[in-house]
Amino acid sequence: MSYSKNTNVVQIDSETPSLKEALPVVFKLIGDQQLQTVDLRKVHEWLEIPTPFNKWVKRRINDYGFVQDVDFISWTKMSNLESTTYGFDAVEYHASLDMAKELCMVERNDKGREARRYFLECEKIAQRSRYGGMKFSDYLSNLAELARRDEEREEEARRQAEQLKLQQDKQAELEAEQQRQAQQQQDFDDRLNQINAKRGYATIQGRANQRGLWINLPMSQEAGRLASAKCRQKGIEILRVGDDRYGTVGSYPTEIADWALDIILGLDQPQHFFE
Repeated sequence: MSYSKNTNVVQIDSETPSLKEALPVVFKLIGDQQLQTVDLRKVHEWLEIPTPFNKWVKRRINDYGFVQDVDFISWTKMSNLESTTYGFDAVEYHASLDMAKELCMVERNDKGREARRYFLECEKIAQRSRYGGMKFSDYLSNLAELARRDEEREEEARRQAEQLKLQQDKQAELEAEQQRQAQQQQDFDDRLNQINAKRGYATIQGRANQRGLWINLPMSQEAGRLASAKCRQKGIEILRVGDDRYGTVGSYPTEIADWALDIILGLDQPQHFFE
């Protein structure tokens, strides 16, 4: 067996001359490695396996856990219109020699053992060759391809980092805007409470805040209905004030706002003011 300087195919001087023609070993890129490979259709033919190729190869891949782009590569090839050998859109498979040796071994026959020895010899010759069994031009092409893939990965990493930075910037802007709006609302509430306090009026939420009471929206709405009803009963004016959260809300005399809050909170409330 020898390696030809004018081809990318490993040559072998075997006692069975048909081996090098039946199972030519060629270099192909599997994952990030330039590896010796063999066409699995030719392996199938050499082993004289009666099972149809597509069924056989898929079964072997599943049974032995072979992984695409690690142990083999595959691609779809449009067959010649006049060819009846493989049909249209045949899927081609090239396997690493490790995978091919295992496929030959599991067949447990003389042709499988002969092919396995052949693949072992091909590997030894490639290991002794200066550039791993490749022509120097192919060796350089392989290095260029690996460099290109590295650049693509680095570019993808940069792109993802930029996208992440944009997302983080947008999130920071959103949080800053939310804080600004919350501060504006707080400033508005404070000014409104100051104005109403001077007039003896307060909104339900504003009065609850002044008294250090916590109420949720349904409680605030219920207290507002009570206060509105009491003001109408007593003929007391209800002021309407703008609120960014709820639109327009009522502002009531603080005594009535306190009365309504105490009712919904179950607090004791003197009744003489309203009797």
